[in-house]
Amino acid sequence: VVLMDRHSMQRRRNRRKGSLLTEASMAAVIAAVAICGVVQMVFAAGNQLRRREHQALVVREVGNLMEDLFSRSRDEQSASQPPKLQLSEELRKRIPDAVLNVEFDPETARPGAIRITIRVASANSSNLHGGTVQLVAWRERIEENSP
Repeated sequence: VVLMDRHSMQRRRNRRKGSLLTEASMAAVIAAVAICGVVQMVFAAGNQLRRREHQALVVREVGNLMEDLFSRSRDEQSASQPPKLQLSEELRKRIPDAVLNVEFDPETARPGAIRITIRVASANSSNLHGGTVQLVAWRERIEENSP
């Protein structure tokens, strides 16, 4: 059996009171740091998701525009006067600074072929990964042989 005097028991009690406050402060600091880390990860994931959605929207738009061009007759398309194309209403709402550029270049390596380039760029590169989506295709004149 260990006997303690009053003075040593009071010293132990005083140490415990101070240590509880220190432990609570440390726990609060650790919790605050953990919460900040989680908030930053959620914010970064939200930005990546939004950027990926914008990228998918622009890729779909460029593909639809190219499909529209190929559905028209070849005679409507020339390097001197390309057909008028516009961005969809949805794309203009979601990415207001998106700019459409369509180029028709005669392909010199293949006579009668036209190289079609459709490019959508955004001045705000946070909207599009890399800032630009581009699709290039070649369209050749197909001559029908009559029997």
